[in-house]
Amino acid sequence: LSWVLALGLPVSDDGAAIVVAEIYRCLASGMGIDYAVQGARRLLQDRYHPWPLLKLFGDESQVGPLVADGLKTRSANPVTLRYRQLKDGNVRVLERGFVGRRRYIQRGVGVFRTPGKEGLLVHGSAGVGKTCLVGEILGRVKDYDLLVFQGAVSENDVVMQIRAIFEEKKGYLKTWCGCYSRFRLE
Repeated sequence: LSWVLALGLPVSDDGAAIVVAEIYRCLASGMGIDYAVQGARRLLQDRYHPWPLLKLFGDESQVGPLVADGLKTRSANPVTLRYRQLKDGNVRVLERGFVGRRRYIQRGVGVFRTPGKEGLLVHGSAGVGKTCLVGEILGRVKDYDLLVFQGAVSENDVVMQIRAIFEEKKGYLKTWCGCYSRFRLE
């Protein structure tokens, strides 16, 4: 791997999509990676700030076009994805091949190991790896109950699913009611 493109700050999905599209357009037309990054920065300089934090890291490889007439193509390195089901059977996560987010995994596992912590909420935009993150965290935790919500979630949805879990484990309902009364939904 000769080049790594990184962002110094979180960005919106729209801004990231514009950057990626411009970089791919430049690379596909035969420009070098350095020109592609400069082109993306120029395209966004009036719309988004601070895109100067778009960074390009490389090794000692010569900068040049990635696509050109006469260049030999590399053979594809196909990756076979293997999945496993989480405890409730409705959620499928990668068995192998999870990439990154070590710090988030450590924090998530820490929540389950800290006395007095009632649970972990993972939320965010679609397609950013929430399910893989949760799968990695739960792979390191022995005892857990999993609540999965997709799309818009109401307070009633949460209460009904938690109630179903505690009805399975009758003795814990009183404890949960005491914990739940501390939360205020605004």
